[in-house]
Amino acid sequence: MNEVSMFNDSDHKIPTPLTVEEIEKFFNAIQYQLEDARTSLDAAKRGDPSLWYVLECFNVIAELADAALAGNAIKDIK
Repeated sequence: MNEVSMFNDSDHKIPTPLTVEEIEKFFNAIQYQLEDARTSLDAAKRGDPSLWYVLECFNVIAELADAALAGNAIKDIK
């Protein structure tokens, strides 16, 4: 099991079974959701009825973050 430091000290470590590559997959998935949310937000500013999708993207981001913090691999997410 890896230990990832949240800060530059030993008092703030999170144990995780995830590798750097697995954490990068979460990062990429979250980044994709943010980009998708931005596109929908820009469309909503132009009058498209897409604001609901921005909130859905936020929900997916929260689920991804929870899964990463729980140490689940991205392939285990349903």
